[in-house]
Amino acid sequence: MALPPAIAVGVSKMKSPLPQSFDVTGVMGNIGEWEVTAALARKGDTRVFTGPIKAKHIGWCSQDGPLEKRGELQIKLARLSSSIAAKVRLEGVECDYSGKLSDAYTGMMTCPGRRPVQLLLWMR
Repeated sequence: MALPPAIAVGVSKMKSPLPQSFDVTGVMGNIGEWEVTAALARKGDTRVFTGPIKAKHIGWCSQDGPLEKRGELQIKLARLSSSIAAKVRLEGVECDYSGKLSDAYTGMMTCPGRRPVQLLLWMR
């Protein structure tokens, strides 16, 4: 049974509720040697969230204490799928990321002049 035109138009214009902000945690690197944290806020009425990111090296080779890198994370949530696209800027280097949702967002981050690395993100 088809919906009457007025109801169909109303349903198609409904917006799904998106949070105004959320926290991101994750791991980055081929063996998960970087711990990632970010606090993101929504940009206006868009599906884009931005905020500061911190990557902390937690691998065994951290002899002088953990190395930390800071920057900015921008995530765009896909409209009709469970995927995201992101820009990760750490210490002046901008990288691209695309991830698909399973238990977390999993994908590869590509940076200029470097091999792609794995990035796993959880949004809370």
